[in-house]
This record gives sequence, structure tokens and C-alpha cells, in this order.
Amino acid sequence: MITDRARLAALIPQQGAMCLLDSVEYWDGQRIICTSMQHRSVANPLRTRAGLSSLHGVEFAAQAVAAHGGLTATAQERPRGGLLLSARDCVFHRRRLDNIAGPLTIEAEQMGNNDQTRLYRFKVSAQDAIVVEGRVAVMLRDGAGQ
Repeated sequence: MITDRARLAALIPQQGAMCLLDSVEYWDGQRIICTSMQHRSVANPLRTRAGLSSLHGVEFAAQAVAAHGGLTATAQERPRGGLLLSARDCVFHRRRLDNIAGPLTIEAEQMGNNDQTRLYRFKVSAQDAIVVEGRVAVMLRDGAGQ
């Protein structure tokens, strides 16, 4: 389990208030489970006057994917940076995230990979109900840590 915000921020490119993860509850070579209460924060940079759209659940998932990449990098290499290529087959079961009282659980499972890309299935849930689900593809950048 990882709950230190500085350690989490070191795993993902987003920094400061844009780091949306609060903890990594579990991870292995194929999957990661994270939690967050950042959907409730009025300082969330994605939030508008209307609130925080469930569309931003994809960003929570993308950060979990980035954290997984950092955690699964071998000890001899630094994690490679990546670029979110696509979000597909997304289903939004709620309109907003900010009105969910409890924590979000963000799960991502790697479905495929090669030297250039990673494909993940993700699910964002709260109180055992799925809020957002879909797939994301990430293109890895050349060179370590770029």
C-alpha cells in the first residue's frame, strides 16, 4: 500500500493539485487498484462551477495506469513516460463525480503491451457501484523518464 503523496506524485507526470490519486491499495504485474477523495476537493483543477464531470474519471484511470507503469518498471530502468492515445468503449453511469460522498476506487488491468504501447481496461467505482468504465491506450515515449 502506498499512501505517501510525494511517492505517488513521483510515479505520475501530473503534479500538485493535478495528482488525483490518494493511495495505491494493491498492484501486481497486470493490475493496480487506487483510491481517491480528490473528486470532492473544491481545489481540483478539473472542477468547474457546475462540478466535476464523470468524463474526468478517465483522467483518474490514466493516472492509475501511469502509476502502474512506474511501479512495474524494473529496478534497472526508470519508468518511460507516456501519452494517452485513446479512451474507448467508455460507459458513464453517472453525470458527475463531485457529488459522490465516499472515496473512488480506480482499477486498471493491463490487457496488452509491446515496446511502444500499453492497453488497459479500467473501472472507476464508488460504494460498490461502477461510475465509469472503459479502455485506454498509452503510447510510451522513447527513452527513460521522458
